[in-house]
Amino acid sequence: MLIRRTNTLNRRWSYIDTTKTYIRLCKSKSVEPSTETLPDGTKAHWIGRSRDASIVSLYFHGGGFNTTGRPEYLDFLSSAIQSLNQSSDSPRLAALFLPYDTLRFRPGNIFLGGDSAGANLTLALLGHILHPHPDATISRIELSEGEALKGALLISPWVDFSHSAPSFKRNRGKDCISVGTLDRWAGNYLSGAPADPWNQPLTAPRGWWSGLGACVRNVLVVGGSDEIMIDDIVRLGEVLGREWRGRRGDLEVVVAEGEAHDVVLIDRAIGYRPEELRMDREVRRWLKENS
Repeated sequence: MLIRRTNTLNRRWSYIDTTKTYIRLCKSKSVEPSTETLPDGTKAHWIGRSRDASIVSLYFHGGGFNTTGRPEYLDFLSSAIQSLNQSSDSPRLAALFLPYDTLRFRPGNIFLGGDSAGANLTLALLGHILHPHPDATISRIELSEGEALKGALLISPWVDFSHSAPSFKRNRGKDCISVGTLDRWAGNYLSGAPADPWNQPLTAPRGWWSGLGACVRNVLVVGGSDEIMIDDIVRLGEVLGREWRGRRGDLEVVVAEGEAHDVVLIDRAIGYRPEELRMDREVRRWLKENS
């Protein structure tokens, strides 16, 4: 109801700056903030002990391309990393929140990840690696022969800005987001630009994802059965699986029964514990198994 009845300006007014949110989280957990400032002035925040990390997750948060990094995003990452690192036989994992050039890590030690719109950005980056965007102002990303990213985590990915899939009607009223909200967010993001495989991964032509298994070792696609976008999410998994076949790497698609969109963040925000959410449990399991 809150999401449907507020506009972009309302939400931006009500959301706290991501940097302030990050500092508050660090203070609440009695840890020292660690922030990188990029050459263009962009700030990227470390979650976990970056100096001790052997694996890094580059995480793109959701919010329909319209919101700042809310406390729930940071708390989800912080608790997941802490849980994983408590196991003595697991390598240390840290996350970098917001886009960042992670030149200090080899691709084989980098997880890409994101939820909702952030998962869209994750797929856009993977698509750009496979098929460099024609815009010459966008820097190319090339992996050396035999190199592959460690993994890609796609939580409730928003992969198509149309709403023709049956689940948009089937799950209407069950989910926390609506078609009207998605249309507003997509319009703000595209600003008149046409659909293409980089901004809407499910519109990609056949064969677009061929070779994905050679540039990322493991992929987890996870969504909730009560999401209005779940049919698109499942279809994405089918497309990736079909074009992944015969190549190295492992793809896993999980549908959490009875869960709605992005519950690892939204339901946590209203008081659910991580262990109560299958989506959250699956993410932690996958991270542990692939670290």
